[in-house]
Formats: sequence, structure tokens, C-alpha cells
Amino acid sequence: MNPGALTEIACQWQIPEQTATECLFAHRFFPELHDIRIRVSLKSLRTTMAARPEVLNLLRSRKKRKYNVYINNDPRKARGVIWNEMPKEALTGIIGHELIHILDYTQSSNLKILLIGLKYITSHSFKRRFERATDLSCIRRGMGAYLLAFQQYIDGNSRIEDSYKANLRMYYMTAGEIADAVIINR
Repeated sequence: MNPGALTEIACQWQIPEQTATECLFAHRFFPELHDIRIRVSLKSLRTTMAARPEVLNLLRSRKKRKYNVYINNDPRKARGVIWNEMPKEALTGIIGHELIHILDYTQSSNLKILLIGLKYITSHSFKRRFERATDLSCIRRGMGAYLLAFQQYIDGNSRIEDSYKANLRMYYMTAGEIADAVIINR
């Protein structure tokens, strides 16, 4: 298979070969996403990863929706976070976080998805609650060690911009909070 080829997992997931191992592993924690149409792709982003429903979903029923997980592949926008330099456990953790978002979208009406998007970009307090709840859901699924690996990678990497680290601390669970939640949720 050539490096740019897409690998199909289950019958509905499409992923770049470069992330196949981590996506296949994360997939095991989300059996209910087995038949959901998810495309993982490399793209220039202002963040490390993002999960989004396709825009045309507003015209589709829940069963026919499609979702995207984007992984930033633009080193100029990476702020020091280069996805293919992360430890595999860390990459698996952030993929799991994004899959929680997709799981939430599959259980939401189109109107609710629109409202979440509007609140997310207009309210810092909503964004914080939303992302921290996503982290906690990821931990409850058994992916806490992987999410912790991501946070520890970020915290321990001096090449990652301080502004990126500050943004993570503002909106997401810290490594200490993740470790505590993992213990509580055993």
C-alpha cells in the first residue's frame, strides 16, 4: 500500500495509512461507531486535531451522517505539536478524545449540533465544560492512560509553544486531573 492510501476500517471508516495503528486501536474502545461513516484526514489546522460533522449533515438523517477527524499536518501551524513525532500512546489518546466528540454528535439532533458549534466559538466557559466533559468521557471509556500520555507529552516537550500549553490548561483536563480521574474511574 502506498503511504498516502486510505485504509478502510470496519465498513465505514477511512483513515490515512500513517495513522492506521492508532486509529485501529482507538476504534476498539468505540464499538458503537463501527458502522458510522468517519473519515480521518491530514489537513492544515490551527489546532492538533478536530472532529466535525460534515456540513451536508444538516440535510441528512442521523443514520446517513458523515463525520471527519482532521489531523494537523502543517508544521507552520503546529505550534510545536507535530502529530507524527508524538508517542503512539499520545496520538491514540487524542484520537480517542476526538472520537468522543463524534460519539456525541451521533446522539445529537442537527439543531443541537449547530447550537453546540455556536456556543463553542462564542463562550469560553461552554468550551471549557465541553472539552473537560469530553476528556472525562474518554477516561470512562478506558482511554485515560492514552489521554494522560498526550498531556504528559505536551507538558514535557520544550518545543511546544507556551501559548498552546496555556490553551490546553484553560480548556482541557490537566495531567494531574486526568491521573486522579483514572484512579476514581477504575
